[in-house]
Amino acid sequence: MKYQKFKEKVLHKEDDLFAILFVNFLTLRIAYWIKEYKIKITPNQVTYSRMFVLAPLIILFLLIAPFYGNPLFYLIALILSYFFIASDWLDGQIARGTNQTSSSGAFLDSVADRCSTILFTVLLFSVGLWYQNIFIFNAAVILFVLKSFHLMVITKLFYYGLEKGKNNQKIFDGSDAGLSIIDKILAKISKVVKIKRWKGTLGGAERLFLTLMLPLILILLNLNLIVIIMLYIFIVLFALFFMIRIKNIFKGLK
Repeated sequence: MKYQKFKEKVLHKEDDLFAILFVNFLTLRIAYWIKEYKIKITPNQVTYSRMFVLAPLIILFLLIAPFYGNPLFYLIALILSYFFIASDWLDGQIARGTNQTSSSGAFLDSVADRCSTILFTVLLFSVGLWYQNIFIFNAAVILFVLKSFHLMVITKLFYYGLEKGKNNQKIFDGSDAGLSIIDKILAKISKVVKIKRWKGTLGGAERLFLTLMLPLILILLNLNLIVIIMLYIFIVLFALFFMIRIKNIFKGLK
């Protein structure tokens, strides 16, 4: 009974599909045990572990896998990637379950979420070396440059807007670069499949699964051609997304 009340308190009314199917069953129990047994683990500590422990370890194993030519390192990176996603849900559930929600915690969590793009570019770099594919290898560098420039632009624009007294939160929204179209398609799918609490959007958990976990699963299954084709598609989509976002940001300044 106590667990059920805790569950109702910490769960979102709408959630990511990956979290509903593969994450909440684990994170809910852990968050409940932390509250019930008064374990001294704070939401921010979980977030820090995602940023400074899990993300660096994933990067490490992604980088050493092609140099040693051992897929075991990709398996370890895959397992760590799952916990990276789970930790994103765990910190929020601990915060809501123990009444430790704060604006600073929400900000820290959003900063930690930016690691996902870094992980994707490192994955591309790693896979480019693994398959000796010069296109994927170079794409990792190009996408990293585009993302870095994109971040510099929106960061400067955000503070510029604050100085002018403008509400410019929309510069962080990707709906102007095609995400709204994807969300509309998924919303229609959700009406058909009727999965309880699924919000029918491409959430952070799904994006991380598609761009990090799924390629690693396919590599481990030796489905090499599918991996390469999928990454080619992702590269094109990410490049278009960053370029459209940058273009629209500058367009909005006129």
